[in-house]
Amino acid sequence: MRKLWLAALLVVIALPVLTQASVITFGGTSLCGDTCAGTQVPDGYGNSNFTWGGSFYAYGNIPYDANYGNTYGAPSGAFAYNAFGDSPITLNSSVAFTFNGADFSTFAQNNQFQTFSSTTIEIQGYSGSTLVGTVVANLSSTSFNFVTADFANVTSLVFTNDCGSCSGRWWLMDDFTYNQGGTTPEPGTMVMFGSGLLVAAGAIRRRFRS
Repeated sequence: MRKLWLAALLVVIALPVLTQASVITFGGTSLCGDTCAGTQVPDGYGNSNFTWGGSFYAYGNIPYDANYGNTYGAPSGAFAYNAFGDSPITLNSSVAFTFNGADFSTFAQNNQFQTFSSTTIEIQGYSGSTLVGTVVANLSSTSFNFVTADFANVTSLVFTNDCGSCSGRWWLMDDFTYNQGGTTPEPGTMVMFGSGLLVAAGAIRRRFRS
């Protein structure tokens, strides 16, 4: 019985590491805050392996609502957007990761679509030059909504607005979620997890024999 408790403890300790999620937000004081009006997202922001490439900027909810007559904003108080309406734009990583998804909206005015508002967002995940997956989602002019991707082991993400390779159509992003359920566990974690399973299996086997 004591060994079963030990096995359970080892598994409980290891599981959170195996399923850990990371969420990159663009509000708060670390980058933009809710009052900034156009701050470039620097390489390494949120993760030292990420290269944002100068095409992602951040914008606060307060000027977004005040200057454009909107009544909603990003969950964290600010959002990233495709600078100059550029499309496509790419996030690169020197280490493979799992991209779970993010909250997206269009760049609206008076809670309505405008000629500068992208109606959709297309996200493609690549491992090197190999396409891993593609997701296309409709955007809202009144809220941010989570778009699920679940691209495993990607090294780049390509974001495209509704007119493909043209500029002048904006989309917004917050709560960039990655590595959830797709992290590469440390060797020590795998040993701990495996030890827990082996101890449990051995204890159960002996119990049935007795």
